[in-house]
Amino acid sequence: MRRVCPRSWVERVRLRSGSYEYIRPLNRNGKMVSRLLGMWVDPIARGHGLGLRLGQAVLDWARAIDEVSMVRLEVAHDNRPARDLYERLGFKAIANAQREGGEEAKEVVYQYRV
Repeated sequence: MRRVCPRSWVERVRLRSGSYEYIRPLNRNGKMVSRLLGMWVDPIARGHGLGLRLGQAVLDWARAIDEVSMVRLEVAHDNRPARDLYERLGFKAIANAQREGGEEAKEVVYQYRV
C-alpha cells in the first residue's frame, strides 16, 4: 500500500556500510518528482551488491508514496560505476545537468518513472 508523503518530509537512511538521502517531491507540471540527493557505500563494503540493494530501497520508498511519479538524480559524467548501477536499477539518462554561464556540464541527469 502506498502512503501519502508529508510536504516537508526528508528521509535519511544511514547504514553501517552505506546511506542514501531523499528530499520531498517537487511539483513539476502536475507531476511529483523526488530527487535522490546522494547514495553511498563504504569502499570496504563495495562489490557485494549493497549499492543495488540501497538503490532498490530508494525505489521501493518512492513507489510507496502516492504523490511520487518520478525519481531524479544527478551523477558525475565520469562516475561510470554509479552510472552503471543506476542504469541496472532502471534509471534512464535524460540530459546533462544545466550549468550557469555556459560552463560544460559535468553531471548527467537520470530519471526513473515510478
